[in-house]
Amino acid sequence: FMFDIPVEKLIPQREPFVLVDKITSHKDDLTITSFFIPSTHLLLENNRLSAYGLLENMAQSAALRSGYQALSADEKPKVGFIGAIEKATIHHLPSSQQTITTEVRQTAQIMNFIIIECSSFLNNTLLSECSMKIVLQEEV
Repeated sequence: FMFDIPVEKLIPQREPFVLVDKITSHKDDLTITSFFIPSTHLLLENNRLSAYGLLENMAQSAALRSGYQALSADEKPKVGFIGAIEKATIHHLPSSQQTITTEVRQTAQIMNFIIIECSSFLNNTLLSECSMKIVLQEEV
């Protein structure tokens, strides 16, 4: 499987609200995404990606992971809803025109509930981290 799938096929968000560009690595329990922060992005504050932007990047990275896994299994990507965000910590806000990477580690899945740990980085500097509980919506 190649990672050059347009993210719009894997996540429900659309421009100008997309905060992930691509998957750079995917293993059983770990997916890594990247995002180049454009200087015109809606979630910039004082030329830095806002804390909300970092949280949304982590959530969209999780959605990208789920979408990619569904596609790999020949299924339609499900829409996920964040049930809870815990232990969210923002350490640094990255500037525009920088590329951040985000790691999504799935720690558990029970039926349609997924528990993930997310961390975003600029080079080797930890920007943000959190734990999320995500509910995947069944097809109706």
